[in-house]
Amino acid sequence: MKKNFLIVVLLTAMICSSCKVSEHAVNNLSDRFESKVNELVEEKASSKVFSSGSVQKIIDGDTLDILPKGEKKAVRVRLIGIDTPESVSKSNRLVNTDYGKKVSKYVKKLLPKRTKVWLKYDQQTEDTYGRTLAYVYYMQNEKKVMLNKYLVKKGYARAVYYKPNKKYRHVFKKCHLYAKKHKKGFWKDGFKTAFPTKKEKEY
Repeated sequence: MKKNFLIVVLLTAMICSSCKVSEHAVNNLSDRFESKVNELVEEKASSKVFSSGSVQKIIDGDTLDILPKGEKKAVRVRLIGIDTPESVSKSNRLVNTDYGKKVSKYVKKLLPKRTKVWLKYDQQTEDTYGRTLAYVYYMQNEKKVMLNKYLVKKGYARAVYYKPNKKYRHVFKKCHLYAKKHKKGFWKDGFKTAFPTKKEKEY
């Protein structure tokens, strides 16, 4: 009798355990689905346009002229979420550095004139200077690469945050810390060498 009772108890426990596992799996799947839906909603809201164009001119490490597809006039684009050392500034406050010139040349090699690019936008699409604010993508080894992120990870740019464009804020921060830890790019000589007048943590 006791043996049969124990068997029943064990079977009941196994069934309950199976139910819990199944319930956990269902809940996990539901959470993942909800997360994906939220991600798509956020994408639609924050990325108002995903347009293409071609590079016309590199102004600076974080600024370039792009000719939108089907247009005759280029627009000046400022990369969102990052800042590169100055190389063409006429202001006494913003010191032009050797790293500024290096990153400018680096971007010119990455994106020669007429290179096809894609622009992705966030909440604010234009700054106070009338420049278009965007995440710029280009093809590298048959894959789309975000220039903003790539420059930070390579140590040619720092992560900065200007409201309200925050879609990739934490991604840029991680890349910033990664480049610093591994002494990539200007981190070999230290932050102040590249940004004599700036503070490091502005993300």
